[in-house]
Amino acid sequence: MPTGTVLYDDSMDLSNVYAVVLAGGQSSRLFPFNKVLSDLTGSGRSLLQQAYDRATRRFISREHFFVLTDQAAVPAMRKQLRLAQRHFYVDPQRRGTWPALMWAMAHLRRQDPAATLAVLPGDQVMPNSREFRQVASRAIQIAQDEPAVVLLGTTPSKNPSTWLGFGCFKAERGCITAFREKPSLEDARRMTRERGWYWNSGMFFFRLSTAEAALRHYQPAMWDIYERMAQAIARRHESQASRLYAFFPASIPYLLNPARRVDNTIDYALLTPMAFEPFEGARPCALTGVLSGWSDLGEWKTLRTLMKPDRRGNIRLGKVYADSHTRDCILAADAGCHVDARGLRGLVVAFSSPRSLIIPESEVGRVKSFVSARQGNMVTTGLKRLKIILRGRRLSVVSSEHGFIR
Repeated sequence: MPTGTVLYDDSMDLSNVYAVVLAGGQSSRLFPFNKVLSDLTGSGRSLLQQAYDRATRRFISREHFFVLTDQAAVPAMRKQLRLAQRHFYVDPQRRGTWPALMWAMAHLRRQDPAATLAVLPGDQVMPNSREFRQVASRAIQIAQDEPAVVLLGTTPSKNPSTWLGFGCFKAERGCITAFREKPSLEDARRMTRERGWYWNSGMFFFRLSTAEAALRHYQPAMWDIYERMAQAIARRHESQASRLYAFFPASIPYLLNPARRVDNTIDYALLTPMAFEPFEGARPCALTGVLSGWSDLGEWKTLRTLMKPDRRGNIRLGKVYADSHTRDCILAADAGCHVDARGLRGLVVAFSSPRSLIIPESEVGRVKSFVSARQGNMVTTGLKRLKIILRGRRLSVVSSEHGFIR
């Protein structure tokens, strides 16, 4: 199985290839921004728009581009992408990423039973679109030639602490032999010493028939729900399909420890069983170390790897003013908003009206828990002697250290 440089063939037949973009997450680690709908790179395009650009420019047909999301997000996404309602799959209720993906698969089966799916996250940064097309086209080719689910693996950091938020897999000669979902620090230290571990980029490529065969083999109870749901959708009985969808479990037993329950994701439901209990009808494959500059933008400090700081060490995104005493901060204003920072050191200040985040950069790893515990639109912690002024769509944060507060 090739794992190195791949070539993009412009003559490749992509007539039955469909892009399904996952864009239904809560993005709480990047509070208060909506991760997929905001411009988080300063490019002028949201992450969702960038995903659309990569998939449809000289690659997959615009008519074959679909977004899997929740109903509340559809109007804003339609406005950004200028796509009709039929390009958006809204799963009837929250059951996890794998049931949501099965909802999309059932609809695509009605449209094209021979479909090949490119499942792509809507919240990632890949600066080299040509490289993405090269790698994705090779993955599609493998998925069409073999009964395979093909993953893209990125080369991990050598710092174990950076592994904690990533799913990982081990690959040998292009075949996946093990999975670890967000390893502990102890496991990450061990994995950095071993060869063959990669970060899971969250991109999957497979024929519809391959995923269905694996589902039938490894998850027969879910297969029965899926098959009845797909038949209802084929008859255009959406309400019946929605009722069947409710029977998908949100969590499932973990293959390696059945006493433990895990989220119902494709990693746990299919890929882990495929790696540990091989099945000739479907096997997990990987193209590894092939995407340079890839980032999942998992938290605010990731911006430091994507954007160049000013001469005082500040990362500034959007309409931001930082005085000469403001240093080593991440300052972000969403579209239509303004941030005014004076005398700040080492803080993250993010504003998307009416919500705001003001915390030390050292605490960004705890943003999700802060957001869960918040009351109101402002999340703050560990702050002393700051004056915070909110006037409409302008947020001012002023420190007392340099005489700004009397």
